Amino acid sequence: METEFQKNYWMHRVSYDKDIKRTLLEKDGLLITGWNKISNDTFLKEIEGKERTEYDIIYEKYCGKLSRNRFCLYLFLCRFQKGDYVIVPDTEIFSVYELVSDKAFSKEHIREFVKSDEGKHSFEFRNGHYYKKGSTEEIDLGFFWQVRPITTNISRKEFADNNLQKRLKFQMTNIGMTDLKEEIENAIRQKAENRPVILKNEIIESTRNIVVEKLKNKINDTGFEKLIQWYLNRLGADSTLIPSKNALTREKGDVDVIAVFEDLGITVFVQAKQYDNIVDKRAIEQIVKAYESAYKDMYPGTAVLWVISTCNQFSKDAIEYANENQVKCIGGEEFAKRLLDIGFKDLTL
Repeated sequence: METEFQKNYWMHRVSYDKDIKRTLLEKDGLLITGWNKISNDTFLKEIEGKERTEYDIIYEKYCGKLSRNRFCLYLFLCRFQKGDYVIVPDTEIFSVYELVSDKAFSKEHIREFVKSDEGKHSFEFRNGHYYKKGSTEEIDLGFFWQVRPITTNISRKEFADNNLQKRLKFQMTNIGMTDLKEEIENAIRQKAENRPVILKNEIIESTRNIVVEKLKNKINDTGFEKLIQWYLNRLGADSTLIPSKNALTREKGDVDVIAVFEDLGITVFVQAKQYDNIVDKRAIEQIVKAYESAYKDMYPGTAVLWVISTCNQFSKDAIEYANENQVKCIGGEEFAKRLLDIGFKDLTL
């Protein structure tokens, strides 16, 4: 039975000849490390499939000594594998790439994979080595992998949590990052959503379900309406009102909370639903009918119609009818986030 592929996460720090290596990474999709003195196909063939002890013997044969950073090269050549993610840090940012080649290559093959015009690069190939253009200074272009970008230029400050930020400070060329898989995936997702890691946001995300549960179980219908009224007051309403339950007949619909924002010329009309399952079309119809039959002339200006529910689901008919009549449907999770965002100071329910 074929073993399921397990993606690993690594960090690779670009150091020597940084500008040239970053150009090859960004323009040509080549993740290049050093060790150009031993970078050849013969060395790669000898270490293929070898464990650390055997690798060390071969490394010493080629280098003449066992350097302290040899383990970094071992990771790069023997532990990296196709499909893994590699995090490449810079001063204030980091990027994430996926390894797409089946194996690592020696410098003998760099020119085969350079897609952009080699003449535009600040290096040239002479006598089997790479040199800065017009110079005798050799460049440390050694082994490489082909990669594709997953997410680039991720701000450390905005999208990396504390654990990831600490690991990105490690100065080793290659280290494992799989234990921070969740933190890395969160950073990728939050960058895509443009949602920076902010303590307030983290608190809201981790507590909103608790708030929803309390909304359903710790207050009654009247309390829920009063909470919505309090929320609208905290938003800056000049006046709020919970109409009498017999203010309108059933045929004329229903409104539970009204809030007037005088300077904005806006009146918010809310239908409150302390539901567990799903909000149907009738709830939307109630507030639309109530506004049209009783409140349209009473409150001139712009009308904003909301249906706030403790559940998160609205039926398809309800959503379609709400869209047709410009009614905002606010589920329990969204309302909980709004409450947490505005804060519970002065709440006396």
